[in-house]
Amino acid sequence: MELLFLPTSAFLTAALVGLAPYSIALTLYRLSGLIAFILAVSAPHYKRSVILLLIIAPMTSFNIIIGQNGLISAALLIGGLRLLSYHPSLAGVLFGLLAFKPIIGLLIPLLLLIRKDWSAFISASLTVVASALLPILLWGPEVWTLFFSQAIEVQQNTLHYATGIGMHLALKIF
Repeated sequence: MELLFLPTSAFLTAALVGLAPYSIALTLYRLSGLIAFILAVSAPHYKRSVILLLIIAPMTSFNIIIGQNGLISAALLIGGLRLLSYHPSLAGVLFGLLAFKPIIGLLIPLLLLIRKDWSAFISASLTVVASALLPILLWGPEVWTLFFSQAIEVQQNTLHYATGIGMHLALKIF
């Protein structure tokens, strides 16, 4: 299973993008991350200088070149924070979609509880549940079983022993 090492909440996106040939899928993935990031940071007042600075920022380039999900993660987090006061339910959906990055997502429920943003909290919770159940409906319960039995071990080895493909993506001084 090619998707094994992704969090299961990211399966649907990966499966949809994976329908296209690799070069097209990667281009679409990169462009969607950049566009989502620009929208989240600069909407509704699009200033050319802000957009230019966003595009030439070193981490933007890094995420585009390497194909990381940092721009998408940032777009979901920034977009959710910016929408929180105006459209709390939509902000909650963005926060819920960020569940594929649980380290970031751990603090969001606490923020929503402290602010008593119940609408955002409920919509984020429902989005997380839906994104966890949808892969089960599409591919069966084995997606979670395989994730917890095999992918977690690979991720732990990468973190504890510096092994695996992730080490080729690590920033180095040279």
